[in-house]
Amino acid sequence: MLHLSRVTRWKMEAEQAAAKTMDRMIFDNTKVVFGAGCEIKEVTTALESCRVLISNLPARTTKGELEAFLTSAGFNRDAFHILILRKSMDRETQEASVIFNDARHAETVVEVLDKQKYFDEVLKFELAPIVTHNQMDDWTYNRSSYLEVFFLAPSMRVQAIYPSVEVAIEKAKALNGAYCGGRIAHVTLARRPEGNESWTFIKNSIIISNIATTTSDPEILRFANPFSIRTFAHRRYYVPAVLQGLKEHMQTIGDLKPDDFDVIKNYQKGTILVRARFDAWEKADKVYQWLQDTELDFLAPTHARFFLAFPHQYTLHIPPEHYDAQKEIYDGLESQYGRERTAHIVATRYMYPPVCLIQVVGIDKKAVGALKLKVEKIARGEVVEVWDRFFVNWQGVAFFGRLLRQFGAYVRPDRTRQVLRVYGSEAAVNRARREIKEQMKTLAALDFQVNIEDHLVGFFIHRGMKILGDTLGEDNVWLHTTSKPYFVSVRGGHDAEHALRNLLGEARKRPLRPPMLNRSQSCPLCFEEPAESFPLVCQHVYCTGCLKHTLNSAIDGRSIPIRCIGDGGRCQTPIPLPVIERFISPALLTQTFENSFRVYLEQRPNEFRFCSTPDCTQIYRVSKEDSVVIQCPACLVETCSHCHRSPHRGLTCEENALVGSKSGQELLLERWAKGNSNVKRCPDCGVLIEKVDGCNHIHCRCGGHVCWICVKTFNDGIYDHLNAVHGGAYDADH
Repeated sequence: MLHLSRVTRWKMEAEQAAAKTMDRMIFDNTKVVFGAGCEIKEVTTALESCRVLISNLPARTTKGELEAFLTSAGFNRDAFHILILRKSMDRETQEASVIFNDARHAETVVEVLDKQKYFDEVLKFELAPIVTHNQMDDWTYNRSSYLEVFFLAPSMRVQAIYPSVEVAIEKAKALNGAYCGGRIAHVTLARRPEGNESWTFIKNSIIISNIATTTSDPEILRFANPFSIRTFAHRRYYVPAVLQGLKEHMQTIGDLKPDDFDVIKNYQKGTILVRARFDAWEKADKVYQWLQDTELDFLAPTHARFFLAFPHQYTLHIPPEHYDAQKEIYDGLESQYGRERTAHIVATRYMYPPVCLIQVVGIDKKAVGALKLKVEKIARGEVVEVWDRFFVNWQGVAFFGRLLRQFGAYVRPDRTRQVLRVYGSEAAVNRARREIKEQMKTLAALDFQVNIEDHLVGFFIHRGMKILGDTLGEDNVWLHTTSKPYFVSVRGGHDAEHALRNLLGEARKRPLRPPMLNRSQSCPLCFEEPAESFPLVCQHVYCTGCLKHTLNSAIDGRSIPIRCIGDGGRCQTPIPLPVIERFISPALLTQTFENSFRVYLEQRPNEFRFCSTPDCTQIYRVSKEDSVVIQCPACLVETCSHCHRSPHRGLTCEENALVGSKSGQELLLERWAKGNSNVKRCPDCGVLIEKVDGCNHIHCRCGGHVCWICVKTFNDGIYDHLNAVHGGAYDADH
């Protein structure tokens, strides 16, 4: 009875495992749901989802904390995916891009959580378009009419004096960032002032700033525990008067509505942020220029910073190595465009986290768009259409490092497209391209492959692969068992070929094991008694090594779904995802998912297509209806999702295809002429003539004078004919 209950429980758990699904973001923009055997169950493209931009997140927020915050607000964890969490442009807070499967959920999260307080910050939630790798992110989406004024709250500075310099140094380290009177104190060692004030310098002291003006001396003494203190007056002004002055001037100059003036105070940091939203960017710019040029009596210019995004502003984050390789190109664009408000480029490199920010900004949409395309083309690099597993192991990394050091060319393997992308000057790219082609020739000469018989599979899985791996290196040995014929492939030239042939000879000399009487109890791959047996939901039992090898061999995505091969290949039950997770690493599982999706798309050209922009990884679902125009959320290119050509508003897909050929154009013209009573052919040259208005005398471009009513040519006396036969040159109702 106990045995039956265990069997029943095992079957229930196995069935639950078989039903488990996993969702992943593939190509950074498409949500794919995978089921047993890594089979694709559901695809949600970026066009079918929606992105929410969350800004003003605390600097130390993690992805896990943000997920917990969103789920605690009532949003199902399966309904969203955090695409990016990174430092914002002010480098003091973070921002996140979160993709929601349902646009309604995205709209709800913006409505519910916008302006919610999270720790010490007030969050900003906005709807934004989807972006992908090497496409520029529109930072100003829904933001360009926001004018922000940032200033520090009234505060004072204190000099704390200690018995020695050593004590002062320790105190500066210990107190910096600590709370004093509810504010985060900024603490530094005292520095010698310049000029006549140098006599005030005390080297064994520290300067404590950002202390609220209401903080008492006893509070400061308890905080710093100094020998003595000196207080310096610092920022002193009446905050309500400043806010009222800003609001009144914004209303007067930029027609600001009262409800569009938000004040965000952070008492702990001692900062005040005013965010004003105007009806149009031009109004915000008018106020911004006035604030820059006017000396305000209620706010000193040294106390405030003003920020207004350009109406068109796009950003791209790239690795430092990528930027260094193309620095001359970006510097050339910067010097070419300068700081023109029409359109210009700004490149900024940050040390931590190591990233380079490329921005294209300006007030002219056309000029910014043209420059954006230039930057994106540069950022995509040059494509070298070769691929080998060598490029994604440690040897490939070393090879690319040599190209960077010798030629200044940065090479990135693109797993999605299975190509190499090369970045750098034209000369560097050409040199790197030649080196890569030579490397491919070398690799081809090193490869050797031999087919093996079915009864040798067990030997290679349990012993042979380890022997070859110890001799040649694990990265240079492969056993292919996902389809017949089975084969072993090695890399390493003549030495590798010799090692494989010797091992194969040894394996073939081994006496064959007698087949198990009960084939249903043997491992479906090696046909031997399972070693370290592992049962599947279909009740076939594998050797642990054989099952692990089967799953690892499916990484190319062409054997998806991964099925049991029991009963001589007739079982075909998909292997549950928990089993796959158990035997292959997370990195290999991700690669398997990506490759299987790539194969999935290749096999369904009538269901999904890639965006027509070169190197854009966005996909869209093929429309069954004629002439459906979509806009790629990454590169903003418009495409007809039915015929996959440029938009052809007013024409069907068939008509648009005909436009491209001379015979097709003539056919379309004939169709148009037949449907219009005011279109006729010249009797002399045969050209189509359309009569819009005027008299019935038509002067054709061939020189003929045509009567529109009887469609005959009268080179002399056309008006005599019209008067005599038709009662005049005009129609009766004219």
